[in-house]
Order: sequence, then structure tokens, then C-alpha cells
Amino acid sequence: MIYSENDVLRVAKRYNNNKRKYLLVNPLQGKHMSVKPSQALEMMNALADKVAQSNVKTKLVIGFAETATAIGAVCAKKFGNNCIYLTTTREDITDYIEFKEEHSHAPGQKLYTKNLNRYINDTNDIVIAEDEISTGNTIKNIITKIRSKFAYARSKRFVVASIINRLTDEKIEEFKQENIEFIYLVRIENRDFEEECKGLRITEPKKPDLKNVPNMRFIYISKTELDARKGIEVGKYNNFWDSEIKRLYNDIVSFLPNSGKILVLGTEEYMIEPLYLAEKIESSGNYDVYFHATTRSPIGISSRENYPINSGYSLHSFYDVDRKTYIYNIASYDAVIVMTDSDAENVLPVYDIACAVKENGCNNFICIKRKKEYYDAGGWNI
Repeated sequence: MIYSENDVLRVAKRYNNNKRKYLLVNPLQGKHMSVKPSQALEMMNALADKVAQSNVKTKLVIGFAETATAIGAVCAKKFGNNCIYLTTTREDITDYIEFKEEHSHAPGQKLYTKNLNRYINDTNDIVIAEDEISTGNTIKNIITKIRSKFAYARSKRFVVASIINRLTDEKIEEFKQENIEFIYLVRIENRDFEEECKGLRITEPKKPDLKNVPNMRFIYISKTELDARKGIEVGKYNNFWDSEIKRLYNDIVSFLPNSGKILVLGTEEYMIEPLYLAEKIESSGNYDVYFHATTRSPIGISSRENYPINSGYSLHSFYDVDRKTYIYNIASYDAVIVMTDSDAENVLPVYDIACAVKENGCNNFICIKRKKEYYDAGGWNI
């Protein structure tokens, strides 16, 4: 499928961020807006196919947190069982290099380095997956850090795969001289998004009413040490999750109505596994299924015609109860399934989302999380 600017781009205004006042929202990505899982995966596979067909030879794909973690995973899958998939992260890890995403509300990004020297040595090209490239500054930052730390990386070609690319021809040529090339689905030039947001009145996301709690059920993910933040071998990942998604689906079905509208919701950087679960439920043919994820991006709310973000909630993060995360455009669903890889103990994030969906008419809330006995922290005390 050939994608156009209209397919993959909506413009929103960031809330309380003067570094970059606009945010490009992709309605097919499953991040800030809900989407049919099959449509999200179709778009991601279109990019992955384009990368695989472009004489790229890689055993290492790096996906950018938080918005491109699912995109990167789909790209990595195209390069076989031995390909390593590694994501950047804003969460606490050891053994990392840090680089800046300068325009972001949370500019600090980390890349796990414990096995990275070996991964780099074993590959011809290094693929970096992003949702959109605007200035190329973040790409330059991470590649500079990698090349300065790992001598093997200095002779490698970096291939940057994105849904949207906004770089000028001159900028692309500058990167090419540094052995950095770009593959993308949609090219966008000569739009002033700052100007498009100018004068737009927005409000901030609200807090949910915690007095109105829906019916809540909990299901647990089987024990696994697979974590894309530390690098995963695609074959091992696929073997585990192909089986696990089937098991989770069978466990969930008994809690679902016979038909209706279902939302599967990931949490922040954790997107691809909930997306695959959503696809599994959709493929049954019994439900009208949608997918998206919570996000750390504060986006302004507006009822202006054609504006993409019409409602939103400010929540406690599943990963750090002291920071804010957000969910946008919650509709009325017959069941909402939240899937997270957080092992935090605090239950407030669960109640935040549960009460937010209850405010929008859903009384059937299911939370899928890691088995608490697997963690020293003990899991949530529910």
C-alpha cells in the first residue's frame, strides 16, 4: 500500500512545551489515537518491507522510545531469527550511553550497551527505527554517541527507517556523506507546523474521578526475561510471544462479552506485545477491536474541527507513580484491556485508567501484568 501525508499525519499542539510547540500525530500508529490493530501493523509492515527490499543487510535494529518501539519490532522481524532488536528507553537501566532528544518533554534517552559491541561487530548495517524525522538532530546525537564509544560502528552504515521524513534534500545529502541513509513511507517538506498551531486555544488533560471504579480483573504474563530495552533475539522473542499471546487470548475470552467494541491499551514504551494481542482478538472476527497506548507526551485538548486530540486524562505512570502519563480520545468500549510490563507495586496507575474508561461508559476492565512472584518487589498489592 502507498501512504500519503493525509493517511499518516495530524497536527496537535503540545501542552506547556516551548521547545517545540507542535506534535505530529499519526492516526495509524496506535500511540496517541486509537486504531484498528490490522491497520497499524499494515503500515508498520509497509515500512519494514521497504527497508528489507532496499539492500539493507542487518542483524541489529534499534527502535526509538517511546513512539517507535512497535515500528522497530516489526522491522526487526523482517531480518530473521538471529536479528537483535534493541530499544532506547527513558526508564532506569544500568550499562548505557545517554543521548538527547532535545525537543522532547523528556529529553534524556538511554541505550543499553552491555552486549552492543558484539551486536555491532556482527552486522553490516545498523537500522534505527523512528516514527518521524524532523531535523535529524536526535539521529545525529545517538549515532555520534555510538560511534564515539564503539570503534566497530565507525565503519558501519546506519539506515534510518521512519514513517515520515521531513528533511530537505540538502540535509539528506549531508547525512549520506557520514554514511547515514534514510528510508521512509512519506516525505513532507515546506510546512510550518509552529505557525499552524499559533493562536490555537487548548486545555490540559484532566484527572479521572477515582470514586467511580469499574469491575476489575487481572491476568498474568508468564515468566520471561525477554526485554527489548536490553536487546532480544527475534527468534526467541517470536517463539515465546506466539505461544503467550494465544494463552492470554484464551484467558481473556471468558471475561469478554460475546461481541462488542474492545480496546487493548499498552503502556508508554510497551507497545508491540499489546498490539499483537489486539491483532489476535481482532482476527477472531467477533469484536470491533482498537489499540493504542499511554504516553508521556502532554498534548493540548481542543474541540476545533479536524484537531486530532479532543479529550484526555492525566494519569500516574505505571513505571513511576511520581510522574505523569497521559491517555487521549478514550471512547465508549464494551471492554478495555490494559497490558503492561511494569513490575511497580503502586496500584494508583491501574485505578487511574480503570476509572477513566468507566467515566466513558466501560464497566469491564482487564489488566494484564507480569507475574508478581517473579519479582523481588512483589508486584502490586491488590
